[in-house]
Amino acid sequence: MIKYDSALNQGILNQGTLEKHVIKSKTYAIGNRELLQEITGSLREVKDKNDEMLALQQEMHILQQEMHILQLEAKEKDDKMLKLQQQIDEKQDLALDRLAILQKNAQAILVQNFELHEYPIPRFFIILPVDQTKWNPTKVLEN
Repeated sequence: MIKYDSALNQGILNQGTLEKHVIKSKTYAIGNRELLQEITGSLREVKDKNDEMLALQQEMHILQQEMHILQLEAKEKDDKMLKLQQQIDEKQDLALDRLAILQKNAQAILVQNFELHEYPIPRFFIILPVDQTKWNPTKVLEN
């Protein structure tokens, strides 16, 4: 435009050259408008994509927080399960100890019964006093 104005002031340009410059300037103006519209459209697309990315990042952050909460709950449940497993183990050990005691008692009873059947010797003994002068056979328990 500056060249056109200076050329017009100097009277150098003729009619054909003038028309060519007007057409070129209109073409540049149209091209600039199209370029401006294209840039504006691209900027809008970039802004839309940026907004979409921000929304996705916020959603991802929320999901990460939920996942962290679920992980904490799972850890608490694991700890509780470990405590219950320890209690189960302790109770199993206690039950096994009691079973061993019961088996020993049952074995002792069986041995005793076997001995009673095998050896029919009486097991009731009366201890007689050394001095038999004081012995009263009618009063056995008092002696």
